Amino acid sequence: MAVIREEKVRLINSVRRYHSIEIEPGLVTPGRVPLSYLQDMLRYLQFPESLEGLTVPDVGAWDGFFSFEAERRGVRWVVALGLHPPDRYGSAVVKSLLNSRVEYVQSTVYEISPEPSVRSTWSCFSAYSITCDIPCWPWTVSGASPDSTCSWRPTV
Repeated sequence: MAVIREEKVRLINSVRRYHSIEIEPGLVTPGRVPLSYLQDMLRYLQFPESLEGLTVPDVGAWDGFFSFEAERRGVRWVVALGLHPPDRYGSAVVKSLLNSRVEYVQSTVYEISPEPSVRSTWSCFSAYSITCDIPCWPWTVSGASPDSTCSWRPTV
């Protein structure tokens, strides 16, 4: 069932969020960080135009801006790791409106299992955007499909 624009606006305005996220052309969630700034950040970070087929763990996802952006750019699987429930800052609303497959995991990096894993790809886009003065660690994700168990560990 398609959600009409007025209902989308109502849902968008029902939750406060940090990042502005484009739902569709001309419809952007209001956030403390404007979409134009985030688009500049994507260019500055040289965020690849295509992430086709990759698996991306987004550590420190908050409301999921980088998770949803990675999905728009073709990732096979995105896991958004955040401290808060997905409905706290609008991630659940955006996921619904975008008909997204982003998997949100409420946890901390300290609760992630350190068991051996297979390197896929890594990200700490959101952690980087919040704490730009510290380096990001690459993280590995176990398994080769969204059906597998996700466990991450720092790589050296």
